[in-house]
Amino acid sequence: MRHYCGAEAQERRLAKIEADWLAAPEDAELLEVYTCGLCGSPIFEGEEYLAVDNCGEVCSECLEGLSAKDFALAALELKTGAAGVNGR
Repeated sequence: MRHYCGAEAQERRLAKIEADWLAAPEDAELLEVYTCGLCGSPIFEGEEYLAVDNCGEVCSECLEGLSAKDFALAALELKTGAAGVNGR
């Protein structure tokens, strides 16, 4: 085993401290706050979501991935129709 002295030892210690500080925490647990009412994915603390009366919370992935029509049908429980059909 090689022993480091002086400036080289200090450099190695600082490099290890920096690497440890930049590394993702291994045991960090994300706190699940809500569950998406559309896809069932967890919504973790700090993540963006939309609260919808009919279906609860909707995650940002669903919000970004759905068209306005799909969102209205899925989350708002709205229905589409065809003009002039069924007496309209």
